[in-house]
Amino acid sequence: MTERPSALDQYRKLIADLPQGMAGSVELVAGQLSPTAERLLRLGSIPHGVDLAIAQQLLPEVSADELEAAAEELRPLSFVIRTSEGSLMHDEVRAYLFGQWLDAHDNAPKKWGLFKNVNRRLMRYHAKLAETAEGEALALAERQRIFHLTGANRAEGFAAFEKLCRAERYRFHLESCEALIKLMREYEPIFSARQRNWLDYYEAKLEIDLHHHDRAEQRLNAMLERDSLRDDPGLRARCIFRLGTNHKQLRNFAQARAYFEQLRSFAAKTPEAAELELRALQGLGALLIEMGEHEKADEILGETVMLAETCGRHHEIATAWNALGILRRKLGQPVRALEAFETALKHLDLGGEAFRPRQVHNNIGLVYADRAEWPAARDSLERSRDIAREANDMNGEATALSNLGRVYLALELRSEAVAAAERAIQLFRNVHNWYGAAMTKRGMARFYRREGRNDEARAAFVVAKELFVRAGADEKATEVEAEIARLEGSLKSWGWLRWLLTIVGGAIGFIVALILAALLLIE
Repeated sequence: MTERPSALDQYRKLIADLPQGMAGSVELVAGQLSPTAERLLRLGSIPHGVDLAIAQQLLPEVSADELEAAAEELRPLSFVIRTSEGSLMHDEVRAYLFGQWLDAHDNAPKKWGLFKNVNRRLMRYHAKLAETAEGEALALAERQRIFHLTGANRAEGFAAFEKLCRAERYRFHLESCEALIKLMREYEPIFSARQRNWLDYYEAKLEIDLHHHDRAEQRLNAMLERDSLRDDPGLRARCIFRLGTNHKQLRNFAQARAYFEQLRSFAAKTPEAAELELRALQGLGALLIEMGEHEKADEILGETVMLAETCGRHHEIATAWNALGILRRKLGQPVRALEAFETALKHLDLGGEAFRPRQVHNNIGLVYADRAEWPAARDSLERSRDIAREANDMNGEATALSNLGRVYLALELRSEAVAAAERAIQLFRNVHNWYGAAMTKRGMARFYRREGRNDEARAAFVVAKELFVRAGADEKATEVEAEIARLEGSLKSWGWLRWLLTIVGGAIGFIVALILAALLLIE
């Protein structure tokens, strides 16, 4: 298969083929502007919006009054959109002007040097904003910092993108990952083939997380067809692994198993044999647990632990022991499960992991809950919750809170249980984990049903069903629909019973009245 034309060549062809209308109009307008306004227009296509502070980073040598005059000159233009925070450009116009900067990468060194210098200033500006920002403002400033770092230094920027993308995905901040990938796509014309491949890989992982399974499958298979992937066995292996993960989520277990087995065979032929086989064994072990093949899963996870220890990487060793603990819990071996989880915690500590113990503490809490050791379960789950909060891991916090709801109920802390569940649902929604939200809402519905709060139970079941549908979990949605039907059936039966008791009660009252009247007559 021949290598596709470079993204930069494709972009240049696109520019050449553009209708003269839009490009010609922009150039015509630019030619009528004052020199400062034209510079501000062209430089203003680099950031994603321009206010006075940004304008000062674009043209630091220009006075504030002259910048304001230039901005005033641009405001009436039809492709400049005014906002409360400054000005934005129409997407097509910005793409055209930004593309001209990228086109300078190969054929205009002086212009490219200016582009890099402007991005350095903007990168430092957003880094300064990030120092005092919080919440979404912090996330936005950090994304913009990485975008401009990439413009200043592609290698450093891409490395920073990868680090943040992995961290945000770990915390289940999928919208942030999506926004970050979209920003990186703007630089695709000047990325190397390797960088484009990795960008596609991160997007495929995100598509799996968002349950866009068909898109992920197509993207990963297309990647495996590329000549450039032959020189990157590590990435090729990751693509095979993600295909297995994708089919595992779809419960296509046979296909998922085939991919993990394919990865084991492929790993043996690469320089990274041990590391890649470890990845294959981890995927296969988790799959076998879900398939209920516990004996085979135990064998595979045993191999995983030994291989991880041979590699000497504490994170991988901890991952293997955590998976083994999950299996032992499913096998009803709580003591051995706790031993596995404690070993995982030890290796996470040795590896200097501050936040990954969150999942292990959650699993320990579940073991204690299985044994009805409620105070110990509460302690472990609250520790998991606290670590997640510190890491700003909303999905991890929601998971711990959802499990804490059950523990609080067992401790007869009903109001705390409801508050924990409601907060969990809110957090799951925030990160678009519809399945987690649905499971928690169904748990609340069952609690309301046991409490005799039938109207609240029915409303909660309806929401749970909607959330399962949104998560693509149609089987679970059908189960909840059956629970709704049973609840409504019992309510109807109770309605008929109440009507019958009312009739019978009335008849008995009438008979008693007659008897009393007869007695009075006798007296």
